[in-house]
Amino acid sequence: MSANLDMAQKEAGDLLLEQGKLTEQQLEQVRRRQRRLNLPQHRAIVDLNFASEEDTWRALATANRLEFVDPMVLDLKRETLELVPIKFIFHYHLLPLGMDDDGLTLAFSEPPRQMEEGNLRLLLGKRFKIVLATPSAVHAVIKKNFGLGAETIQKLREDRGGAEINQEIVFDVEAKETDSAIEATVSAFVDQILQEALRLRATDIHLEPYANSIRLRYRV
Repeated sequence: MSANLDMAQKEAGDLLLEQGKLTEQQLEQVRRRQRRLNLPQHRAIVDLNFASEEDTWRALATANRLEFVDPMVLDLKRETLELVPIKFIFHYHLLPLGMDDDGLTLAFSEPPRQMEEGNLRLLLGKRFKIVLATPSAVHAVIKKNFGLGAETIQKLREDRGGAEINQEIVFDVEAKETDSAIEATVSAFVDQILQEALRLRATDIHLEPYANSIRLRYRV
């Protein structure tokens, strides 16, 4: 089933209004922001802090006739996440949740457009069911399992072509994270750097630290 929003359907804001989680005045403000900035309605709701991200995405899922899931409470194994190439995980901002006789179950942070859905089916060569999860939950699972620099490494793979590859990496470490959590993600990132260097047959790895970022260079 396509996840495209039927314009005759109620939008997320209408459903939140019915649930008493949004007032008529707030919904009108949302619509004004939506028109002014050309935003999806659900994004405008969260931007204005009129409803929680989870409540808004649950309403969005209902509006699109999709199941809502919280990947944070699922025990996702690394082998499950590897059912889909990492470049698709980052490009489409999705998570594979499992596979059965009916195909893959993919959690998206946004309902995919029909063209995106069709392209992904062709690229994967597999059937899949679409479910919806909040962007923050998808981001958290990706960060936990692939480390701080996984997206950068993927971009390096796609963009390489010269004798030397340069990329600036911004470390997004929240102050509330524990030392052990930071150590684990940095350790995973270093492993990824070394694995990619071996794969590229790089002769040198250069890490140049700055105040809020690290510049990574491979010489191949």
